[in-house]
Amino acid sequence: MMKRKLLIWCIMLLAVLVAFPASGQTSPSSREGIRDLVGDVRGASPGAEPWLGRLRDGSLEFFRAPDGGYVYIDAEQSPSRRPEQVARGFLATHGRAFGIASPHTGFTLKRIRQSCGRDQIRLRQTYHGLDVFAGEIFVILDGTRRVEAVLSDIMRNTEVLDNLDVQLTPTVDLQDALANASAFMARLANEEDWRVQAEDVTAEHFKVFRVSEPMIYDPTIVGRNGSPSLVWKVTLGPRGGRPIEEVLLDAFRGKVVFSWPLTQDALLRDIYLPGGGMFGYTPCGPLRGGEGEGEGEGEGEEGEGEGEPPCVDIPVRTESYCSPTEGEGEGECSCSLWTGDEDNCYTQGEEIENADLCWEILEDAYAFYYNQHSWDSYDDQGTPISITVNAFLMGNNAKWYGEKEFIAIGHRLTTDDIVAHELTHGVTQHISNLIYAGESGAINEAFSDIWGEFIDWLCDVTDDVPADRWLLGEDLEEWVLEIMCTLTPCPDPPVALRSMKDPPSYRMPDRMGSPYWEPGGNVHLNMGVVSKLCYLLTAGDTFNGRTIRPVHDDIQDSMHAVADLFYETEYMLSEAADHQFLFWALIFAATLDPDFLGADWWNLLYACQAVEITPLSAVFEVNIDGSEEGRLVSFTAYGDCVLLKEVVHENCTSVQLARKPEVPEFIVEVEATGEIVARVDGESGDLYLKGDVYQSVYHVAADQGELAFQLETDFDQPEARVVIDSSGDLKLYGHLWENNEIYEG
Repeated sequence: MMKRKLLIWCIMLLAVLVAFPASGQTSPSSREGIRDLVGDVRGASPGAEPWLGRLRDGSLEFFRAPDGGYVYIDAEQSPSRRPEQVARGFLATHGRAFGIASPHTGFTLKRIRQSCGRDQIRLRQTYHGLDVFAGEIFVILDGTRRVEAVLSDIMRNTEVLDNLDVQLTPTVDLQDALANASAFMARLANEEDWRVQAEDVTAEHFKVFRVSEPMIYDPTIVGRNGSPSLVWKVTLGPRGGRPIEEVLLDAFRGKVVFSWPLTQDALLRDIYLPGGGMFGYTPCGPLRGGEGEGEGEGEGEEGEGEGEPPCVDIPVRTESYCSPTEGEGEGECSCSLWTGDEDNCYTQGEEIENADLCWEILEDAYAFYYNQHSWDSYDDQGTPISITVNAFLMGNNAKWYGEKEFIAIGHRLTTDDIVAHELTHGVTQHISNLIYAGESGAINEAFSDIWGEFIDWLCDVTDDVPADRWLLGEDLEEWVLEIMCTLTPCPDPPVALRSMKDPPSYRMPDRMGSPYWEPGGNVHLNMGVVSKLCYLLTAGDTFNGRTIRPVHDDIQDSMHAVADLFYETEYMLSEAADHQFLFWALIFAATLDPDFLGADWWNLLYACQAVEITPLSAVFEVNIDGSEEGRLVSFTAYGDCVLLKEVVHENCTSVQLARKPEVPEFIVEVEATGEIVARVDGESGDLYLKGDVYQSVYHVAADQGELAFQLETDFDQPEARVVIDSSGDLKLYGHLWENNEIYEG
């Protein structure tokens, strides 16, 4: 019998998705599928268990065989079989473990990549031949093409489709639905005040650029509630402009059910409209020579005209791909030659400071990606990088325009971290294509800050000092910061736009349980969680009751290792990846990286637990008033007890365990006798135990007597992770953390 008396102002119960084991009720199909999958593991050491990351419905989101192990499929499996063939054979045999129950579920190949001696097969989900929006599964094969790991982000509940409760043929007129989409854009523009001119924005300001074939939309894939439905994916933008938004239109009601922007910005979001002047710009042209889309007037404006794209105002320092000697008229340039500094093309006859600066930053950013990751330009195809400086953008912003693949930088915003931030959006688009909304959008933004900051460290354009590290936009002029900080939270006086080391100082969360965390909210705020994780791994620090060591003692070496880890991780992220999916991808990528072996792998796990992106984060927390300062003790589903204030006292007397009148406290007592066996003091945060602390207990249970406190995390066969028994012993599957270190007794 478990009994808890909670004599405390606030006890926080945090809902999480728990892994090996997890909360929820496993369906019979998934339960049997998981049993069969585990039973087919071969080659591992006796007693070694696979990693099983489960979702609320009990199906697997992540699977990894034990070290040296693999999944046996059939006797015909051999290295000569194609990777895609092996992946499909695995899903046909073990798909039930991942919630694949419908015979109408299929997969199409999206990409095969070889890395670290392994094949990564990325598959797109279909249903009855229709694409499932953002439904993806990754199957990773070892060097002998045997299944080693799987990450799954797919539609699992197909019951309403299988039962024909949802038809697969649209019933609403497409043109009526498209009119609704334009009206949605107008409402969005007016609500967020996107206007450039004084009048309100109307549906007539927008046009449809593209409409997909009907597809299936499952809201749970993007972290929302609801059942699958039939939709069109529609791309919209202002008339006379470029595509800026994609929406999903319900094919039965014609209503917008989901939307996300195609422009990723460094700060806030905006739009341009006819007559409002989208840009007053001068392009800081491609980093490398070659053909590309032009921005000239008249024919060929979108790169469709004849000949080379026009070069407009490109005052570069070196390696310009433009030459004034081939211009067809005065003030015109051709971009067909690679020239030196003395042949720079200035159509206005003068240099532009921001364009020169931009050129140098792009050169450093390009070099970082190429030297660090062997990645060529923003798309790994060596495509010229087009960027516009001194662009007129509402809010004086900076943006990556994903549809046309170019960057626009607002007035006086040409700094190394901001330019590299926007370039990284282009890289992300071509690797994971993270949807720019919800948790996937926050991860997208964090990645841009991570590489923006790392490139900032190595960029020769500015001389950063250690005090400037982990700040974004610290090189902006004071008056620019003052303007930007009227639109986004900043300290007073402002010194930067964001801090990766201390996100809460900019009203951003540094962990998923932070009061600044907004479920499904602003990507520019929620990004603080992954930014903090990067900081902890690179620089090391104490945070949320744990001490995290840097990957290397030298911070430059640490930076290179962390950049490689996130780069490899991104290849295993689905388009709609949330922070839990990111955790599984990080953990698997780390097992392949020599910088994260042994204790360093555990250090990564502790860092992920500290920012609470693991499925094993806090599920029971003692808090005196619900505030950040009021947090005292956190019990995690991994079996950790984290003391956030003070220390633990073992073998306490009845006097030490006695209640303190008028003091908020957390009391654990034995129901039969009323004896107090554990107490958390609400003033000091100390934990008092009648008995002892036992850590790393494989099977957590009371040795004798009854349980006074138990934290269970499993499906059909509950297994305790934290126990306080009637003798006052605290038994943990994990560890006790005291003063930010693992308790040594």
